[in-house]
Amino acid sequence: MPVSPAVPVKDDSTQEPFSCTLSRGMKRRLKKASADEDRKQYMLVEQALEEYLAKHHPNIR
Repeated sequence: MPVSPAVPVKDDSTQEPFSCTLSRGMKRRLKKASADEDRKQYMLVEQALEEYLAKHHPNIR
């Protein structure tokens, strides 16, 4: 009996495109903080979301 190929499982650390709309002021602050910390904007957003989810939704993994 032929074995069907396994469906690839996405690794949680794999980056995926994500888009959202921010106020002009929030975008400016994010851009400035990113430059001040020499980090990519997505890294700051990801960190903020991780902290929010850990605090408000600790059961979601």
